[in-house]
Amino acid sequence: MVKLDESAVRTIRGKSGSEVKIPLVFRTGLPAKAVVTKRVKPDSGSGIPYLSHLEVKARVPKPTYEALEALNTHRQKFDRMEVWWIPKDLKVVEVIKKPDPMIVGVAQVDGKLEYFFEVYRWIDETVEDAYWAKEGY
Repeated sequence: MVKLDESAVRTIRGKSGSEVKIPLVFRTGLPAKAVVTKRVKPDSGSGIPYLSHLEVKARVPKPTYEALEALNTHRQKFDRMEVWWIPKDLKVVEVIKKPDPMIVGVAQVDGKLEYFFEVYRWIDETVEDAYWAKEGY
């Protein structure tokens, strides 16, 4: 089982130079569009008092052949499927060298509780990287 850490955020710089916190991990249901848009409400200290929200866009990673195979094998076991990833195509303060996209199966219980299961990741998890000691899921 996996759990998304909603408190895991990162900071991007807006065109005006102000910093805005956005979710570290993006997620979307499958089948997914090519680009996902997140609406982010700026902090009071962001220097953007006149905006109620910002839109941050990121490309959805294309699954590998093996990821598609895992999706086809396991999709009937879950109520829905999602892809979770850390976008690398945003202007960020901290550069993420190895994005770690994964397919997640969602099982619902009584229509209220949701449990998330890792179905497939398409990086080599045997490679240790200091960044993943603080990953968001």
